[in-house]
Amino acid sequence: MTMKKLQMRYKGSTGKKHTLSMSDINEQLDDQTVREQMTAIATVGLFEKDKELLYAQPLAANYSETIITPIFNDEELVDEAGVAGADTSQAAADATTDLEDPATTPEDTVPQN
Repeated sequence: MTMKKLQMRYKGSTGKKHTLSMSDINEQLDDQTVREQMTAIATVGLFEKDKELLYAQPLAANYSETIITPIFNDEELVDEAGVAGADTSQAAADATTDLEDPATTPEDTVPQN
């Protein structure tokens, strides 16, 4: 599965760069339309943090694709009561053990004097 986002880069009022990302976008937008909308966002000045206007000057825009490769999907098994037919406490303990690096022991992670 692939997800696309529109990423819009701005310079804030203090000179820092910020990215505004949007999902579920029209992938056929031209540069003029995106520039106009970015300018409108900057003009309105709604986004402020710590006395900085975050999206003060449009700099760039691009589409970004993320490829999602599922490993498993148990969403169908989950109901209002939780996971049907699974003991999640033991499963979580087993998963933690299985993900540990067998070459690393607890002694390896503690600094030696």
